[in-house]
Amino acid sequence: MKKTFTFLIAVMILSFTGSVNSQINTFPYVQTGDLPIGWNVIQSTPVWSFANALMNPAGYTDNAAVICNFYSYLPGPEGTVVSPVFDFTLLNNPVLHFYVAHTSYDTENDSIQILVSTDAGNTFVNTPVPYKRSFNSTPSLSTVPARHSSYNPVSVNEWRHETIDLAAYAGMNNVTIGLRGVCYNGNNFWVDNFIIADADNYCQQSVTAPGSFSCSNTAVTFNTIGDPNGGVISFSQHSF
Repeated sequence: MKKTFTFLIAVMILSFTGSVNSQINTFPYVQTGDLPIGWNVIQSTPVWSFANALMNPAGYTDNAAVICNFYSYLPGPEGTVVSPVFDFTLLNNPVLHFYVAHTSYDTENDSIQILVSTDAGNTFVNTPVPYKRSFNSTPSLSTVPARHSSYNPVSVNEWRHETIDLAAYAGMNNVTIGLRGVCYNGNNFWVDNFIIADADNYCQQSVTAPGSFSCSNTAVTFNTIGDPNGGVISFSQHSF
């Protein structure tokens, strides 16, 4: 039987490394988990923290990433990781990229949701095309089969690249991103390589069967699909 632990923290807002006063207006913005200036956590139970992934999405071992510890707590605790404030005034097609790795203990329905604030983090709403995934969602939040040991990714193949279109916020300032985790006592969720960039082109297509899919001058062919329910493929092209 898995052991569980519950802690109550008096301080509601825990800063990773402090905050910055000025808005970020240089893109692409890249956060790999090292010295995350301006990132904060809002939580009463310490589900979110930093830890070293045995292997990160780029193949580096023992590398800093952000973890949501769904493994150690009974169902109920939640917390939100809050980004610095961004200025999208000069962006035409802002796109968010990040990598996730997750599994469950058995079938516990841990969940992650992306929220967006346009008032520098005072209030958050779902993105126009919401990102909310759980173990039971389609596609599932999980990237590997369930396991009973505390999960830490050991291969680049255990990470999945996620893309979210933020074009609805193009031209705005005071934009803040929130990653909300809700614990159901499953297993750990990892996130790394958080990138915001201005895309030259962006499109999404539903993938329900093998075939060729394209966007502008980019194309990809699926000979098989892993999820019988299909999923969504996102294309974004950037000039850095």
